[in-house]
Amino acid sequence: MANKIEQWCESIQSHEGWILPCTKYPAGSASFRNNNPGNFRCSSLVMGELGATKCVNNLAVFPNYETGFKALKQFLIYACTDKLRSYKSTMTLLDFYKVYAPSSDNNNPLNYATCVAKDLGISINTQIKELYEPMQTPETPTQGTFKVLSQKDPKWGEEFIGSSGLKIKNYGCLITCISSLSSWYGKFKDPAWMAKNLSFTPSGLFYWNSITKKELNMRFVYRYYQRNDTKIREILASRDNACILQTEMNGYQYWVALIGYSRILSYKISDPIDGKVRYFNDKYKVITGFAEVTKF
Repeated sequence: MANKIEQWCESIQSHEGWILPCTKYPAGSASFRNNNPGNFRCSSLVMGELGATKCVNNLAVFPNYETGFKALKQFLIYACTDKLRSYKSTMTLLDFYKVYAPSSDNNNPLNYATCVAKDLGISINTQIKELYEPMQTPETPTQGTFKVLSQKDPKWGEEFIGSSGLKIKNYGCLITCISSLSSWYGKFKDPAWMAKNLSFTPSGLFYWNSITKKELNMRFVYRYYQRNDTKIREILASRDNACILQTEMNGYQYWVALIGYSRILSYKISDPIDGKVRYFNDKYKVITGFAEVTKF
């Protein structure tokens, strides 16, 4: 069974009454206002490790939606891996909801479990450990460890790209993404190596076919010139293929490496501008194209 943690989070968010501002709820539901998709109550775990910053009416308040969603995800992972006192990995989904939403709090655990099971395409008797198996997903790459790199790293930021006179720290977003992917394919070469060994025009434009190298264990597949979410997600779900997204920054073409996807939070990326992992929509507005590579 594939890893269903994020899908489970989204199902919980829906069933916990996450409602955007509307006529009935002008300020949105409490879950929305509190950035708390799991409707967590205040506890030492939630207020400490999981990142809630205050407590209102015994409900935790998170500083932003991303933190609240990550808290829910981490909580479920802990429950599935025997890291919470009240939960066991061998619990069925129904058993989980008898603890998470007990009938003593005026909940209906059977109804809750049935609705979530339908969302996830499983049975209420599925053991929760099956929802978090370390399978081959964008979060746990098939080929190897994905290195998140910054083009501004002093180890290579001052290097020139080909014969262009352009420095990696200013114009090396694409080759930094390719370098990150080389680590995923198990043949890591840093951005300085890419700048010297891949092919570029005198003005610094990249020749895509130069990716195809045995020493990178990587082969160029295709360069797409418009957004196609169906194809992007197909690449993301594949065993051997990977994707680099093209966007815009300050009016210029810019590239980020794709490493995951959430239906709510959008594409998860490795951003070479600062070497951080973030969700695409948190910083960028448009996908103007993408490139596909595969294993050599």
